[in-house]
Amino acid sequence: MRKFNSIYFVILFSFSVILAMTFAVLHNNTDSEPVKMKVKSFVPADDWFERQRAYPFAEIPNEEYIKSIEYAKRNIPADKNITANWSLAGPINIEGRITTIAIHPTNPQIVYAGCANGGVWKSTNFCASWVSVFDNQNTSSIGALAIDPSNPSIIYCGTGEANSLRSYYPGTGMYKSTDAGATWQQSGLPNTYSIGNIAINWTNTQELYAAAVGSLRRKNNERGIYKSTDGGFTFSTISSGMPNRTITSIYIHPDSSKVAIVTFSGFGAGKIYKTTNGGTNWNNMSGNLPDSPVNDGMIYYPGFTTSYYLAAMDIGVFMTSNWGVSWIELADGLPNTVAMDFDYNLSGNKIRIGTHGRSVYEISGYLTNIVNYNNEIPRNFELGQNYPNPFNPNTRIKFSIINKGFVNLEVYNILGKKVNQLVNNNLDAGSYEINFDGSNLPSGIYIYKLTTNNFSQAKNMTLIK
Repeated sequence: MRKFNSIYFVILFSFSVILAMTFAVLHNNTDSEPVKMKVKSFVPADDWFERQRAYPFAEIPNEEYIKSIEYAKRNIPADKNITANWSLAGPINIEGRITTIAIHPTNPQIVYAGCANGGVWKSTNFCASWVSVFDNQNTSSIGALAIDPSNPSIIYCGTGEANSLRSYYPGTGMYKSTDAGATWQQSGLPNTYSIGNIAINWTNTQELYAAAVGSLRRKNNERGIYKSTDGGFTFSTISSGMPNRTITSIYIHPDSSKVAIVTFSGFGAGKIYKTTNGGTNWNNMSGNLPDSPVNDGMIYYPGFTTSYYLAAMDIGVFMTSNWGVSWIELADGLPNTVAMDFDYNLSGNKIRIGTHGRSVYEISGYLTNIVNYNNEIPRNFELGQNYPNPFNPNTRIKFSIINKGFVNLEVYNILGKKVNQLVNNNLDAGSYEINFDGSNLPSGIYIYKLTTNNFSQAKNMTLIK
């Protein structure tokens, strides 16, 4: 017993000495860093969503995901003796990401919406109710939708959400419907993971462009711009000379399918690129844009060709009037926020910009009254006939000058009284177009006259109210 007590005493004494020494070190060592306790690292919910699904891979392997779907279809039959069916039990107000919306070009009651991982939905009563139209496909992750403007029954669906979030699944390429979403056929680009944009040529709808992100978190050969000339059944890559970064938008010029622009996210040289030959070559038109991600781009087309292009960036909205040589900021009235998505309403002549958390802003009316719509020097002086004619109350007047000089363009009524001075300043050589607003004038015949560099010409136009 005495031996046991001695051992117990030694252990207790040793433990007390260790505690005392530890306290002394901690108390006296005031110049050292505080002692830090190691705790289990916190795993964000979005990281957890991917990590536990991707194991043992670094990211969710799309090929394994597709293999599993195909395996289940081929090898695991449904029990036909079971008659029970699933039905929606609610709730119906669950939040989720809407990644893309497409509205029927002639019937605005018909709307399609693509979801981050919820497939494609269709409404025939302008969003009052919806039905799912993409349930039987190999993916439910949607990145882009586009409706053929000449045949709205044709819909293109680019799968794979293009937002770089942990809680996403990659897509399985491009799908096409020819019956307004009732059935779908996979039409190409099966290995592109995420398709964030689709643009259709207005004048030849067999031609379309697709922006593929590829794998969201690593460089890959699938990332870039693809073009189809057969309605989306075959694609060729047209990304030569452009950065390997996320493409945020594609915009085809309404007047010329050979002209298109693409915008890029991220930092570094090259924000906006332009092609004038259908994607064979691309030219960097970023000019003096700040080094900030570009989220959307737009070619300004108020019913006629202009030299105006717009860029929605993380630090605001910027505009060029000389094909990207130099840019200015459109900041008046816009809060200091991230500019995300452009929309242009031609009939109302309104440009809208959707922001990241600060709602939607708009500009009404023309960005400029006069535009140089062709960067080539014309061969002759010319005053064109206004269009439309007759008009009410706006019409456009074109004219060309072959060298720099003072230009005077005036409007007179039938009695010879000047009613408007459209141009009265020096202009560089070029082809110009200007808007004339007759809102404050009565119906009648008016004469517009151009005078410049020993050239003078006049034409009639008719205002009918």
